[in-house]
Amino acid sequence: ARAALDELLGYDPLPPLAEAEERRKVIEAVREAVQANSARSSYVFTIAATTRDPDKSALLANTLARLYGEDQVRQKVQATEAAATWLSARVSELSTELEDRQGQIDRLRSESGLVSEESVAALSTAAIQLQNELETARAALVRIEQRIEAVENSSDPAAVAAAAEDGQLEAAAAALEAGDPAAQVRFDRRLAQVRLQLQAERERAARLVEDLGRRAQDLSSQFEAQSADLLSLQQLARETEATRVLYETFLTRLRETTVQE
Repeated sequence: ARAALDELLGYDPLPPLAEAEERRKVIEAVREAVQANSARSSYVFTIAATTRDPDKSALLANTLARLYGEDQVRQKVQATEAAATWLSARVSELSTELEDRQGQIDRLRSESGLVSEESVAALSTAAIQLQNELETARAALVRIEQRIEAVENSSDPAAVAAAAEDGQLEAAAAALEAGDPAAQVRFDRRLAQVRLQLQAERERAARLVEDLGRRAQDLSSQFEAQSADLLSLQQLARETEATRVLYETFLTRLRETTVQE
């Protein structure tokens, strides 16, 4: 711009100090000679120059307009190049990040098997059902232990028979209460059999409770593991989708910027 103005104003090289002073005077003269006005609510503006020579005034105004236009173009090109460089680097980073996230999803799916919302829901239903069975089995074990305790701790034959819930023992107890001398032997013999039966029932009930408890624990562990895997997959999927949208947005902008260049 300075060389163009020097040529326009017929400026000849001078010694350094004189040149600096002359340059300052030229700048002041140009400032006083040039006026720029912009139209309201518009990007349009006008440049006017006033000198003693109409041709020089026109040349000065046109030269400044041309220099301004060239400077604007240069700045836009520089900004576009900087934007293209930044976008290119960001697109590359997002592409790598997108591949990494997709790899994490593939690895998690491979490690967790066919985990899905449906499979997790099915495990939840099965776990609830098994837990209900376990509670029922525990209640049955408690009832058997209560019957055994009543049978062992009661001295009343009728109460023992009622706790044992055995018809033959109840009949022997009734005969014993009626004064049948042979009823005691029948009662004792049947009571021994009932005790063995109750002990066997308690062992079966205890084994069932233990088995159901172990299965319920295993199923609960599977449910928790698959639920955690599913949550991780869903979170990774959301993050991957967000990265993909950002990548595609920047890629589109990069293409637009490249076309503009």
